[in-house]
Amino acid sequence: MFYILYGMLRTGIEIPSYALINAVTDQPEERTKLINAYTVVMGIFTTITTSFALTLVSLFGGDNTALGYMIVVGIAGILMTVSCWICFATTKERFVEHTTQEHLIKELKKLFSTKGLLNVLFAWLGSYIAFNIMMASSVYYMMYVIMRPDLISMYMLDISLIGVLGIIFLIPILMKVFKKTEKAFAASQAVVIICSIVILLFSGNLVVLFIFSGIGAMFATASMPFSAMLMTEMTDLVKLETGRTVNGTMAALKGFCNKAGIAVSSTIISFTLETAGYVAGAIGQEPQAVLTGISFSRFMVPSVCAVVVILSVIGYPVTAQKREQIRAMYNEEGEKENAG
Repeated sequence: MFYILYGMLRTGIEIPSYALINAVTDQPEERTKLINAYTVVMGIFTTITTSFALTLVSLFGGDNTALGYMIVVGIAGILMTVSCWICFATTKERFVEHTTQEHLIKELKKLFSTKGLLNVLFAWLGSYIAFNIMMASSVYYMMYVIMRPDLISMYMLDISLIGVLGIIFLIPILMKVFKKTEKAFAASQAVVIICSIVILLFSGNLVVLFIFSGIGAMFATASMPFSAMLMTEMTDLVKLETGRTVNGTMAALKGFCNKAGIAVSSTIISFTLETAGYVAGAIGQEPQAVLTGISFSRFMVPSVCAVVVILSVIGYPVTAQKREQIRAMYNEEGEKENAG
């Protein structure tokens, strides 16, 4: 019950956090910096969690694992609470418009009348499924397919830490090369597919596994800031075409895709293990169907999702012309505000 409550409360924090981006600045470059900073911090703490959680549990709890988990989760909760308070207390919303509230059905009709919104939803869903299943299935892959449980922490550190480095260094490079968010997003997903294929071709080679898993994770993690960039641009497009400010609604849709991605990835893994005859802890004794299923979940599912993302962003509606119109809209609003 408390886990469900936590999930609901966390969603209640994430939605306004993303909605703040368009309310704080109307400059695409500044939004990108905010998104990257947000994702880097998230990535750092994800790396700590996935790579050092058990070490921290042992450090604080000793032989009492339950106590160790309680202390670690308590520390995480305090950090989360304090950081959220600081964020919402010190952030100033500079671009806020109060539009007339309409019936929910009318609001949704106007929102989904925006061309290309469904493409963006599929891109979000595909990227979230790919990222979550990559993280969730990696432990199973190292334990049962590679049969090296001693390397789990190192492998998780590999895909988590390099993923964070990807956000810091890769996003600016991809944006400079491809200029447009959707093209950079598609290129990152193409690299994920290539890395997955290479790993499967050299199955069992640890050097290849660690190198290409790191590279693949770097480009897969880039999908997080790219998804947020699509959200900010689509929010602007809706405002341009309908006159409605939908910061919170668009953030909620993105959050829904995130939760759906987590649910779908968890379902895929659990269904695969159950139907293949998984036996918990049977390292070296799992049926071949289990090993195949784990490998499929770890590499093929993210590749299929990457294809979905690439196909989805082909129809991305925020063109160069639309970007110019959006910029003109904000310039006009700025002139009116200064004149007032």
